[in-house]
Parts: sequence; C-alpha cells; structure tokens
Amino acid sequence: MKIRRRLKRTSVADMTPMIDIIFQLVIFFMISSVFNTAPGIDIELPQGETAQTMEITPLVITISKGEEIYVNKNSVPVEKFKDALISYKTTVDDKTTQVVLKGDKDASYGMFVEVMGILRSVGFDQINMITDVNRDN
Repeated sequence: MKIRRRLKRTSVADMTPMIDIIFQLVIFFMISSVFNTAPGIDIELPQGETAQTMEITPLVITISKGEEIYVNKNSVPVEKFKDALISYKTTVDDKTTQVVLKGDKDASYGMFVEVMGILRSVGFDQINMITDVNRDN
C-alpha cells in the first residue's frame, strides 16, 4: 500500500514592502537631521564693546584654549607657524591679505603677542581680531 504524503504549504513573507518602508525612514531622518556647520574648532569668543562686522578673509588664524594654533582650520605647531605663513603668502596673489585672528578668551596674552609678532615679521600688517558682539546694550 502506498501512502500519500501531504505537502506542507510554506508561507513566504514578501520583504519588498518592508525594505521600502525602511528606506523611506532612512531618507526621512537624513533630511530632517540637523547638520553641524560649526568650524570644528571649539573656542569661546570674548565680548567686545566696539566690535564691527567685517567680511571673512582668506587667512584665519585661530588660537584655542590649549594654545594650539590653526591656520585656516589646519593645526600648525608654533615652531612651524612662520614657515606656514611664508608658504601661504607665496601662494596668494594678493600681497595685502587681511588676517583674521580668532582666539579663545582663556588663551594667554603672551600667545597673542607672539602670533601677532610672527604675522608682522612675515609681512601681514592688516590684522583683525574677532570678538563676540555684546548686543545687550
């Protein structure tokens, strides 16, 4: 006697709709998330009473709280700072480049004087300091 076996039906879930929903959620969160547009160097600017608004110039020197020097967001050791400025000056067509000096309010005054002295010795005479404008008045 021959016994017939019954074939079990298997249920298969179609994954395509679930993948579509996951993809839409990923796109939604990518579009709705807030992107960080900060310069990447964490400093706290001091308040200034007579601060003026000016255009951003190509050469930005930043002194962080840990007294690290950045030239256009690139970290430069103090020993190589003058060489970096000389190489920057040779690559720029405009020889009267204005320098923007940003520094953390907790950075030492001596570091500012040293940086400004090096800037002047290389030939950058137009040095502007950035402060945080006090708008309470």
